Amino acid sequence: MRLVGNNVETLPTDIIGMLMEVLSAGGFEDCYNFFVAWARTQRPSAILALLNGLPLRAMYKLANAGGASDKACFNRFFRIAKGLGVADAVLYERCRDMLCGWGSSEAHIISIGALADRGHFMSMVANFTVRLLYKQDSTVKTLQLLVDISEHREYKNGIGPVLVHLKSIFSVAEQSDEIRSECFGRVGCLIHSSANNVKPQNEHMIVQDCLFCLISGMSCCDGWGLIDTLGVPKSNPEVKAHFSTFLSGKTLKRSMFGGWKTKSDIPSLIQMYLNQEIQVDEYISHNMPLEDINQAFDLMKEGWCLRSVIHMPE
Repeated sequence: MRLVGNNVETLPTDIIGMLMEVLSAGGFEDCYNFFVAWARTQRPSAILALLNGLPLRAMYKLANAGGASDKACFNRFFRIAKGLGVADAVLYERCRDMLCGWGSSEAHIISIGALADRGHFMSMVANFTVRLLYKQDSTVKTLQLLVDISEHREYKNGIGPVLVHLKSIFSVAEQSDEIRSECFGRVGCLIHSSANNVKPQNEHMIVQDCLFCLISGMSCCDGWGLIDTLGVPKSNPEVKAHFSTFLSGKTLKRSMFGGWKTKSDIPSLIQMYLNQEIQVDEYISHNMPLEDINQAFDLMKEGWCLRSVIHMPE
């Protein structure tokens, strides 16, 4: 299939980018051939500008799509982008290679950390993830990485998409025949699957399942440790785990109401409030009548209130 016209080199980079996105949906070979034909007529600065403007992270999911030629072209394209220092491409290749056991894990982690230090938000999340998975830092330093992520300007609107893109890298690695993580022991998402079918090979384990549940499992994979649940998954909320997971010393703990028991502890909390032993008034941001309860929910969803008190009609 011939995709390139005689005047492709004169097209603006934003048009080239749009055409590449359209072509990639039908197979990455066409997209790559089009890119190569255009790039041969361009200066390196123009190629770099195009690659920096493309949503490369949205292409992660195409790594294993199509036939062998599509996959090969995808890898060639990302190697070019990595060679030019495009952050999304560098991150993809470093994370994939580390999860597959290719190259030095330490070198991969250093490279991801360098991207994170430059403020690349997805690399900050990946840096926290891989350091936790591979137990590179102390708990205090790991928590500081998490604080830095939460304070980043892209956190509120960007954390969801970033997790989706990182999960795509995990999925790419999972489908490789050579995937081996360098964390010892058995693997599995304690929330979303039992991991009964996962068997360690050469003291290594295959990476799979939910990204953050995987992190939780890794953090106590040595035969002890605590997993503290926060919230309820939107899908597959059932908890499934092999009995030996907890027999060996791991603990799965709830977090609702901060661990307080509603029947026995709420009366004690009320009495402590009445005795002015604890202060809660400063956490109430809105007082609203019952007829405005829908507005109260809207404020909560949009993050504009801390706590609302609904007053019943007398």
